[in-house]
Amino acid sequence: MPKAQYGNTTIYYSLEEAPGLERHYLSVDNKKGVVLKGKNIGEIESAKLIVQKGKWITEKLEVVSINKQDVIVTGSRMPYLGKTFYVEVVYSESVVKPILTFTYAKFLIYIHPEGDVQADILKAFDEFYKIKAREKILPRLSALCRRTLLIYETVQFRKMTSRWGSCSHKNNLTINFDIVKLPFALIDYILIHELCHTKVKNHSNVFWREVRKYLPDYKTLDHKLSNWKFL
Repeated sequence: MPKAQYGNTTIYYSLEEAPGLERHYLSVDNKKGVVLKGKNIGEIESAKLIVQKGKWITEKLEVVSINKQDVIVTGSRMPYLGKTFYVEVVYSESVVKPILTFTYAKFLIYIHPEGDVQADILKAFDEFYKIKAREKILPRLSALCRRTLLIYETVQFRKMTSRWGSCSHKNNLTINFDIVKLPFALIDYILIHELCHTKVKNHSNVFWREVRKYLPDYKTLDHKLSNWKFL
């Protein structure tokens, strides 16, 4: 599959020949990814067109990634740390258990073509996000505890369908491992939010004043977080 380099972002795209069109048109969606439609101009020229529209493409990819994907196929994009990455699915009868690798340019998943393929793919991604959550979140949580002097008892990571985190009356934190799909600014907002619950157990004005002490722009962050659906 052809690709173009836009700054630090690698954009994978496909070419759809349409000789009758005088101009080239771009489309971006979850199923087909980035598609350049028009006359065949070769990969070098097509890559130039992709780069010219790089800003629009990357913004569009971020928008479509927020919407839940019913089917993950080659060309889909999956979120990680606030960005979306191209997915390549390779079917192989020699694969017993799905193998998912991440190259910081794309997700590559090897999977057996039979069985419940989508369920297996989703399970592989859940395992990836859970591992990365512990790897990325625990150090940030420790740093935020030192910064705020707020202390929790225990922390666990699990998939949650309606919230990003919770804090029990005993100050045990539960963090949605899908948190690693978000940019670090929103990750830190969620962590500080839950740490503040170790001090104030409700969402009263007292609680929000506590949050504001560490994040004066928390309202902006909360608004941005509302744009991310639970995937």
